[in-house]
Amino acid sequence: MTTISVEIDWTRSGTWVDETRRTRRVVIRAGFERPGDAVAAVGRATIELDNIDGRYSPENGTGPLAGSVRPGRPLRVRAGDGAQTWTVFYGFIERIAPDAGHMGDRLVHLDAFDGLGWLAIQPLSAVYADRLPVTDAIETITGLAYAPPALDIGDNGDVLTHFGRAWLPEETTCLDALRDVCEAVYGRFWQARDGTATYWTREQRQHGRDPLALTIDGAAPPLALSVAEDMAAVINRVQVTVYPPDVIGALAEIWRAHTALLLAPGATRTVSAPFRDTNGQRIAALDVADLEMGVDVRINTRRDGSGKDRTGTGDVTASLAVEATRAAIALTNHSSRPLYVTLLRVRGRPIRTYDPIVIQRDGEGSQLEHGVRTLALDLVMQSDPGFADGLAAYVIARSGWPLLAAGRVALRDQTTIGGVNVFALEIMDLVEVRDSQSTLIGRHRVRAVEYTIGDGALGVDLLLERTDDRPYWRLETVGAGELGNATILGF
Repeated sequence: MTTISVEIDWTRSGTWVDETRRTRRVVIRAGFERPGDAVAAVGRATIELDNIDGRYSPENGTGPLAGSVRPGRPLRVRAGDGAQTWTVFYGFIERIAPDAGHMGDRLVHLDAFDGLGWLAIQPLSAVYADRLPVTDAIETITGLAYAPPALDIGDNGDVLTHFGRAWLPEETTCLDALRDVCEAVYGRFWQARDGTATYWTREQRQHGRDPLALTIDGAAPPLALSVAEDMAAVINRVQVTVYPPDVIGALAEIWRAHTALLLAPGATRTVSAPFRDTNGQRIAALDVADLEMGVDVRINTRRDGSGKDRTGTGDVTASLAVEATRAAIALTNHSSRPLYVTLLRVRGRPIRTYDPIVIQRDGEGSQLEHGVRTLALDLVMQSDPGFADGLAAYVIARSGWPLLAAGRVALRDQTTIGGVNVFALEIMDLVEVRDSQSTLIGRHRVRAVEYTIGDGALGVDLLLERTDDRPYWRLETVGAGELGNATILGF
């Protein structure tokens, strides 16, 4: 028998409080939104708890959880069969909605998101790097938003070029940045159900011959199995854009304040300086110079500059915090009178790019059969045309023709298939589906999971994507197969 437990760390101290006895309903969804997505969607859970005594009412100052019922508290849902226990959701409370009025159900609804929820709201703050290992990029970006319980980052030596060049921090979130990183090297990022932030390299994505976690066939049929061969999944033209090495210009003005700035006595004022080229377009910059009094900064007692020059007196100090595409300037007035900044500018070496290179591959036979179906990839941190060509060729070989695939496995009040507990299945686990009616025999990845538990019923849905189970041959890679009729070239 499988049991479900709900636990909440109300004090954010690592002390988990078991709230299972009051739990009435649990709904969870986590994983990738669509087959092949580079980054998973934000995982979400809704928990309904009995709140008849106001235990979970945030403003209840006399209850046992007084002052602790707040959004942001860690929450986890676990399943166990008496021998093993699996975390099936790890996240953070986003919204607390207690029923109002004593004549209602008197429940509380807790909405929670997983770690990707923090990444989706955290603005990016990136320092430019001309070359940065992907492993460092994943760890850096994730750490800006939150501290996951664990990191599992695959490493095949991939390196990003011009890290941060294309990101505008005021518009870019950490999740956006991770998506760009994964697309640049054909990686994949998601949160495992226990909260582990996980990254797969392109080798791991292409490798579909791992040990099977589950086999679904006529001997252990689910309640429902959806199978289709869909022309909408066909990709027979791939355009990949990469960016060759940049040309770094000479030191130049990359930002200037166009009005005088008032500094109140004893106050600090912080100014955002987004870098721009001479045409007003946003750019990244390298070797941003420290602010030099008299050259980059001038101070005066009057707004129009006709008063006393206080630039070299030490009345005002200026500091610079530099990111890839902007800087933050902190100006402090140490005097007892208001002063004006009549000149304020930032100098650096603007990063200018060559014209990007576009690589295109076509599957002409597929185009004749299914029409032209294009995938365009803009790899902002990839400079290698060879990588672009390899990626385009791989996608055409992989998706040029429709493939029979299972999309969803639905289970109701069934916790095991062939002796495997379905709550033990992890995102990206390998599942083989064999169905005589549809004639499907193929390996799939678990791209997402959905759980609905309550009202005496238990529902588990596994959302699948057909994996590539062909062996690949790669240059100078031991154990990657041999090139021949049964293998194709990987990248």
